[in-house]
Amino acid sequence: MGVSPDLSARGGNKKNMGAGASPAVNQEVRRSTMGSKRSRKRNLAEGFGRTDVTERRDWPNLMPELVEDIAGRLLSLDVAEYLRFRAACKRWRQGTVGAGDGLDRRFRPRDWIVLSHCAAGTTRRRLLNLATAARADVDLPALSTHHHLGSADGLLVLCDRATEAVRLLNPLTGALTDFPAITAWVSLAPRPTSTFPLPSWCSDIVDPSAIDGASIDDSTSPPTLFLCLRGRVRWIVFARPGDQHWLSVGPYDFNGQVMYKSLLSLRGSTYIASKEGYIWEVDLHQPVPWLDYVVDKTMVGYSTLVASYLVPSEDARDGMLVVRYICNVNAHPDLLLGRPGPGPEVFTAQGVPRCVEVLEVDLAAGRLVPVKSLGRRAVFVGQTQCLSVSTETFPSLASNAVYLSCHLQEASGFSIYYLDPGSSGRRTEPVQEFVFSHHLEVSPLHRPCRLEDYLVCYVDRIRMLYD
Repeated sequence: MGVSPDLSARGGNKKNMGAGASPAVNQEVRRSTMGSKRSRKRNLAEGFGRTDVTERRDWPNLMPELVEDIAGRLLSLDVAEYLRFRAACKRWRQGTVGAGDGLDRRFRPRDWIVLSHCAAGTTRRRLLNLATAARADVDLPALSTHHHLGSADGLLVLCDRATEAVRLLNPLTGALTDFPAITAWVSLAPRPTSTFPLPSWCSDIVDPSAIDGASIDDSTSPPTLFLCLRGRVRWIVFARPGDQHWLSVGPYDFNGQVMYKSLLSLRGSTYIASKEGYIWEVDLHQPVPWLDYVVDKTMVGYSTLVASYLVPSEDARDGMLVVRYICNVNAHPDLLLGRPGPGPEVFTAQGVPRCVEVLEVDLAAGRLVPVKSLGRRAVFVGQTQCLSVSTETFPSLASNAVYLSCHLQEASGFSIYYLDPGSSGRRTEPVQEFVFSHHLEVSPLHRPCRLEDYLVCYVDRIRMLYD
């Protein structure tokens, strides 16, 4: 039997008294002590009972205004917290709105990503919140009949294996939104006829494997979904729910292709970057939808040597960055001439001089501003999409660094570029090791997988649809 705190504090005195006292005295002391403890326990129990009665709250019957206010605050933080709030109580669920249709901006899981690697043959996936590091395991039955091709504003881009219809799936609410089959498309503007024989990769045949990159434009009602088509075709197509076909957007080059590199949703609009770093905003309110220049003074040419990637800035809802990678700088030294300031540092990888620069997009001034530091952040660049991640939330990632996707690492000869090599002592890191299957699927060789392994595969989802 344990003793009370007061007695345990004087344990030495109790032992000495027991050693010199008679058995009768010791028995009386024990009886008195036990009675005292029972009395205190009874008083505590009664006290707890009274507190439970006087402070009891009728949580299910909160004032409707209070329920609405709490729900609104949670929804502004994260749709997952809002869904947990509604699931906790039937009356709270009745007093709040449901998840709405699949394109409702309020319920998009923007900070959540679905990790690429999972057990084969299952529809369960692990979700990761890049803002809070929260995790959730969800069952997505639609994956048993659809290809998973990427994401747009947190919604998964799926393609039906039987009909080739495109759908958007909210992985938290389960809402599905239907779009036309990817094989049904129409060109709004006449595409030029090439004066040269078309390369083998140019084709008018669109198949699901060409989908690699997506965004949502909220300037229309209902919102518009954009898809990047790469490989044998190179266009940007768009559609809205209920449309019968996809439409393509220009301008085109002399081969009838749109020579873009990446796209990004920002403040409800869609922005697209060329290889050189020219930035367009998609204008859907013209008779013929078009790409309008918003930044075109990049002082870079020779598109075959340059790749530019649009990346969300620290606050992904307010700004964006451009990560521009120039290969074989010495072959065309004029790429770096005429720029203000010292410019990016040239380094060597696989015997080739290269450079990486990070620039902030100033939409108001229509220019790119060099960024000297990313602070406590790391960016991941890939052909499908790009990410900006806090290294305070995920300390295992390198700060002030640019991570290349698995496929870019193979082509470039390095995996990480440090904007400031002072802390690490080096400018780049060697490539990671990946396993490429005969289906062109890729997985990290390193086991167990680290967070960076998942992310470098996530931003580059080139595949042949064997999922």
